[in-house]
Amino acid sequence: MKNKLNNKKIVIVIAILAILIIGIGIFLATNKNDDVVSNSGTEAELPDSVYYVPEGQEMTEDHLQEIIDYMNSYDDVLIHYTIWEDIYDKEDLYEDRNYLTEYASIIEVKEKKDRTLNTHLLYDEDGNFDDTDEGYQKAKISFVEAFGFDYKQCENIYELIRIFAKQQFADPNKFIGAKENGDLSEYIKENYGQSYYYYKNDNKDLIASIGDYDEIVMISSNLTTFDGIDETISSITTRIKYRKDEKYYDRFYVVDIQLYDVDAEIAEYGEIEY
Repeated sequence: MKNKLNNKKIVIVIAILAILIIGIGIFLATNKNDDVVSNSGTEAELPDSVYYVPEGQEMTEDHLQEIIDYMNSYDDVLIHYTIWEDIYDKEDLYEDRNYLTEYASIIEVKEKKDRTLNTHLLYDEDGNFDDTDEGYQKAKISFVEAFGFDYKQCENIYELIRIFAKQQFADPNKFIGAKENGDLSEYIKENYGQSYYYYKNDNKDLIASIGDYDEIVMISSNLTTFDGIDETISSITTRIKYRKDEKYYDRFYVVDIQLYDVDAEIAEYGEIEY
């Protein structure tokens, strides 16, 4: 019964990722920005008009603190961290998607336990999902090897999330004052229970991470909240779109977050095997 809990949780997090990608896809399809905002080899000058942001919808310090307090009332969290890049031709028509990084981890922050998987290894060449015990054993990896830091230094879930945000070149402090996108925001909130808060991201390390480029088209970071029993952070995304050699590349750094109670899961399925 031990593996049943682990397998179930990985399947759930991948399903959550699929839902979030659908939401992101709807949003991006209706908020396309084709204006080049930098010249070749120069730093990106990011205009305020990259997104429509109505006045009075900023993320306030009190609002974020309520979310943080709720998240920190949990001791356990499931993280799915993905980096992917969409490729477009010179006419900006979609060609392909490459997944560069894909990890998932069940973390008991207080107990200092985790089970971390390279979830990319759970798929075969044809994209079929391997949910056997052998598949999960093959995909197991240490947390430090996967993410490059030790979560055991963290005292609570939000402290852990802040580190993940910095890993994807997002500054958690800048989400104070970030504005919710107005276009389709009511539809997305009503149908997906999500709100998106954006700020312009001019992180030089983010720009350097893509290597050589001809033009920067767009850079942003967003924090997505989900309305359940209480509002919580469900994902943090950094996006950089650039042109190189007559192709467009749209890279996303995404951490998806699911709070849960390990004790309740153990009561139903048995002990977790780490």
